[in-house]
Amino acid sequence: MQVDFTTEEAGHLEIWLIPAAGGTDVLAHSEYLDAPGSYQRSLSASQVSVGTHYLALCLDGETIAETVIKQ
Repeated sequence: MQVDFTTEEAGHLEIWLIPAAGGTDVLAHSEYLDAPGSYQRSLSASQVSVGTHYLALCLDGETIAETVIKQ
């Protein structure tokens, strides 16, 4: 799965996959972004169950983007 995003600030980024039907949230990616800008990350969804999930991007603990995806 490819995720494209733009940040206006530097900070600690976490990308979460959250099952819509409940269950364990999966931390799919974590890194420190040292500058604002446009980024692209490839994520493995192999540890995620089939179904509908929320894809949430958090910067320094605050949700900056959220969308629904189907696995």
